[in-house]
Amino acid sequence: MNREELKKEFLNEWPINRVGNMVLEEYTNLNKTSFCYWLESKTQDLGSIWGGSSFKFGIYRKNSTKVNTNKGYSSDNEYAWVTKYGKTADEAFSTVKSVINEIVDAAQKNELQRIDKVNLGPAYKWKVAFLYSDYKVVNIYKPEALQFAAESLGMNKVHNSPSSELHKFIMGNKLLTESYYGFTGRLWHEYAASLKNTGLPGANELPPMSADLTNEKIALNTILYGPPGTGKTFNTINIAVEISDPAFYEQNKDDRAKLRERYNQLLIKDWGNMQKGQIGFCTFHQNFTYEDFIEGIKPIKPAVEDNFLKYDVQDGIFKKITERAHYFSNGLVLKNKALINIKESDYQNANFYKISLGDVNKPEDQAIYDYCIENSCISIGFMGGYDLTDKTINDFNQIVQDNNWSRYAAQAMNYFNHYLQVGDYFIVSKGNYKVRAIGKVIGSYYYDENAPIPSYHFRKVEWLIENTEIPIAEIYQKALSQQTIYSLNKAWINKEFFVSNISTSARDNQVQNFVLIIDEINRGNISQIFGELITLIEKDKRAGKDEALEITLPYSKEVFSVPPNLYILGTMNTADRSVEALDTALRRRFSFIEMPPKAEKIKFEGRLKDMAGMLGEIDLVELLDTINKRIEKLLDKNHMIGHSYLMNVSNINDLKQAFYESIIPLLQEYFYGDFAKIGLVLGSGFFKAEPKNQALDKKIFADFFHEAIDELSSREVLRLKNISKMTDDDFTEALQKLLNKKTENATL
Repeated sequence: MNREELKKEFLNEWPINRVGNMVLEEYTNLNKTSFCYWLESKTQDLGSIWGGSSFKFGIYRKNSTKVNTNKGYSSDNEYAWVTKYGKTADEAFSTVKSVINEIVDAAQKNELQRIDKVNLGPAYKWKVAFLYSDYKVVNIYKPEALQFAAESLGMNKVHNSPSSELHKFIMGNKLLTESYYGFTGRLWHEYAASLKNTGLPGANELPPMSADLTNEKIALNTILYGPPGTGKTFNTINIAVEISDPAFYEQNKDDRAKLRERYNQLLIKDWGNMQKGQIGFCTFHQNFTYEDFIEGIKPIKPAVEDNFLKYDVQDGIFKKITERAHYFSNGLVLKNKALINIKESDYQNANFYKISLGDVNKPEDQAIYDYCIENSCISIGFMGGYDLTDKTINDFNQIVQDNNWSRYAAQAMNYFNHYLQVGDYFIVSKGNYKVRAIGKVIGSYYYDENAPIPSYHFRKVEWLIENTEIPIAEIYQKALSQQTIYSLNKAWINKEFFVSNISTSARDNQVQNFVLIIDEINRGNISQIFGELITLIEKDKRAGKDEALEITLPYSKEVFSVPPNLYILGTMNTADRSVEALDTALRRRFSFIEMPPKAEKIKFEGRLKDMAGMLGEIDLVELLDTINKRIEKLLDKNHMIGHSYLMNVSNINDLKQAFYESIIPLLQEYFYGDFAKIGLVLGSGFFKAEPKNQALDKKIFADFFHEAIDELSSREVLRLKNISKMTDDDFTEALQKLLNKKTENATL
């Protein structure tokens, strides 16, 4: 049984309602079924509280009838207890039970500061808190170890900080990609390692949690969800870099500037030219479709020889990044590197061309490609019926003119006959973004009217790579065009791909991970956008897995699957739409990581961290917590205010700006301009009453009978104050009223 399952088993055995109704015999007994036995023994893998006497439980069932006479402790024939909890066993248990229920309630509400004040042994009370919290408490119960962990993560003055602050700070530093038990196990292991050879008690004992040091990476399909301003997009950058370049991330995980720079380097900025990009970004919206995401039929820019508008099947962003991920997941990189063996001198002397062997969108043209591969040749079909041996460009132009053909036919044949030289290299396109073969020209032009394909102009070639799908970005810095044949710009060619004396880079020797970030994933029509591919993204349905699936796409008729090295990372703003309202198919296939407001980050990581989040007399942590508690009462937790709005506050003007530009507009949106509810959140200090004018007020309404006309005419009209024009003193006073620190003149 793993640790998550063990915690669930405990909660199934000891649900909150049972703890609330618990009797003394359930709390402590000699049958190994009690609450205390579960805490100390059965759940020891969730953090040990062994050691010390049984008085740590407040009261316990004795295994003898001996009466305890030690000062501060009491006993009878069955139980022993700490005297401060009561004069009798029943009285002591009633007190302890009340204390435990207080801990459970505080842990459930994440109000950890309440637990600091609870009068119970520290290890015991914090283990209770861990078991009933949603992984908001660190399962390290030894105070010295907890302080060591917080200090190692950068917290100052740990010895003067209450335990609740240590827990909040430590959990605030857990990476989203790191499992809870991997994170806390690592911290415990570091503490144990620091004690070795010190001669301190327990220094050479390996703590129980040190065995679990696994760092479970983020799931293949993950959605970060939470209210505005909780760091969802901020964290996608960290996660994307860790997934796509783990070595860089490990070296620079504490340097936000470097992570941001690396993210920008890996980000695919031009989907037409995905040169070395591993991170894709898109935003779902109401008009985003399957055709944008997977593939669709769209008009294409006319080529020189076109006389009418053409349409083509064009790949969407998901298909593009999927195919690129495929290339780096199945060993094709090294295989192709081994097949291409061009010397530096040959590369410098050669020219490079792109050629199409038939139209990949026409099934009947596959025969052209197959024939060329089997017979080591290339062919194009312009000017059929004319042997162009020894013909010049002028001859080509005359033939085109005589037959009323496109002028491009002459240009294409000129490239094929005259420009393309023995020793030159060419790539065979498969659409605009893939290469399906690479070859070298070894023979001159020849004409074969008996060829079994509708193309009679040929050149003999040596195939270097065939029947593959190489992303064009690996070879060339631009997407390929629809022209049948043209010269490639050598400055845009990836020399590393062709030249054998350039050493294979480390990135080619390992599977590369790719990340597609979908911002605002809940705003799109998921069923419409993913279509039939929603099943293929499941972990066990990915290519190469035992239950792997593949489908034939509706437009291109290509076989499609999703590789295991492509991560989908979505974000969703719960103020727009709750998780429960999401498409059921999406919810089943994604892991969800909640990103709630973490006000304590303001204290430990914000611009005012040196002042512990204090701006004069205003505690920013208390300020945000107060606002959010009121919003949760009036609406729900999905509409709370994120900590990021106050992270960069360093002075009163910054705080004014945060309220003026972010917090108040959000409240107006949440409550649809209902000043009564906004006032319940902000208090009277942010409102002003319009001056009354009895003469004008009586004439404000049209001439019509209403029984309450006098009351309506005299009703007070409230306006939100313009914060940008408030003095610092007025703004501070308004904040004090918000926090209920000043009650005088609290009503308008």
